[in-house]
Amino acid sequence: MARGKPFTGRSKQQYACETCGTTKWQYPSQVSSRFFCSRPCYWASLAGRTPHNKGAKKIASKPCARCARVITGSPSSVRDRIYCSAACNTRGQFTPTHGKKNTPEYRIWRGIKTRCGNKRNKLWPLYGGRGIKMSPRWRESFETFLSDVGERPTPGHSLDRIDNNGDYERENCRWATAVEQANNRRNNILVNGETIRAVADRTGLSISTIKHRVRRGWSDDRIVSQPKRNYPKGDEC
Repeated sequence: MARGKPFTGRSKQQYACETCGTTKWQYPSQVSSRFFCSRPCYWASLAGRTPHNKGAKKIASKPCARCARVITGSPSSVRDRIYCSAACNTRGQFTPTHGKKNTPEYRIWRGIKTRCGNKRNKLWPLYGGRGIKMSPRWRESFETFLSDVGERPTPGHSLDRIDNNGDYERENCRWATAVEQANNRRNNILVNGETIRAVADRTGLSISTIKHRVRRGWSDDRIVSQPKRNYPKGDEC
């Protein structure tokens, strides 16, 4: 027979909290004449009473606005509090109800919202620091953003601003491919209103040739009209 402490016949019993009614199993030796499931419930039972010790502050209480738990403390601290904890304060702020949390459209929406509104974001100087903002309709609701721009056509598309100095709004945004995005960058060199890649595709000139002519200060018409010089190749052995 295994050795151990002798069985005293004592077992856990179920007790109900006097404040909230929550039941818990406890040993009788751990429970006094009154049972409370937590410290906040104990302080809630003392709310409004004058403490016995001289100089102690009066205790006040009120229910939490979100979970209905009791907020206890001094009257001055309880008066300005709305939620019982930080968890209740932030609960529901970023919980999507649309079921598209793991979609690329939702990640794009969160990225725009962060780089335009969070100064700690590493892309803030290129967006929010330049005065680029997100439409209030889009910032407050992902559903509105999705209904305005629609779903991404293909995995190769991304959201592009037509005017690079404009805000993220319905009239200034579109789904664009990587080539269209590259042609719409604010640091692009334009020749007759076209990007260097577009001119190269239309005229047959190489991109390096067009860049060289731009650096030499040629006019736009001369860059496009003058054909590429064909140098003679060396004699074959």
